[in-house]
Amino acid sequence: CEFEFGGKHVSLTASFGIAGFCGKAKAPTFQGLMAQADKALYAAKRTGGNRVEVHVESEAPALQPQR
Repeated sequence: CEFEFGGKHVSLTASFGIAGFCGKAKAPTFQGLMAQADKALYAAKRTGGNRVEVHVESEAPALQPQR
């Protein structure tokens, strides 16, 4: 996002890391959840920034391609 502010050109980007859990996965501690969100945030920055990365703990089976 680019705009003028106070007579100056400003360029702004945002990167977010989101963490969660679902299904029958054991609920993580607050610290564990924050650590996963932090890893997701740095993954977003590493891949170019200005994006959202999500990490979700799940015990659901991995999706398999259908034939």
